[in-house]
Amino acid sequence: EALADATAAAQLEPKWSKPPYRQGLALEQMGRLDEALERFQEAEALETEPNETLQACVRRVSITLESLAANSKNPPVAVCSCCGAGLNTTVCVRCQRVALPGLPCHGAL
Repeated sequence: EALADATAAAQLEPKWSKPPYRQGLALEQMGRLDEALERFQEAEALETEPNETLQACVRRVSITLESLAANSKNPPVAVCSCCGAGLNTTVCVRCQRVALPGLPCHGAL
């Protein structure tokens, strides 16, 4: 429903950055990351000044896509005790931080 609403808004206001931003959020939640990245980049292009939120969205989805591509070649062998993300030996695939066996990966030292 959120994707449909944002798509309708994009048709009404094609020069407004908020509809493609909202489309990107909806697509990201649906796991359609390639499309989400395109919408975030479209929203970013419509902005007249740099937008930190959009830049963060582009970075987040780009990193996730890169991580998924890398993990398809080297699938996770364990699960992070902190966030539940897959681990390739001792590196969390979600945050790319080193995780020692049995310890959370998110900076808990």
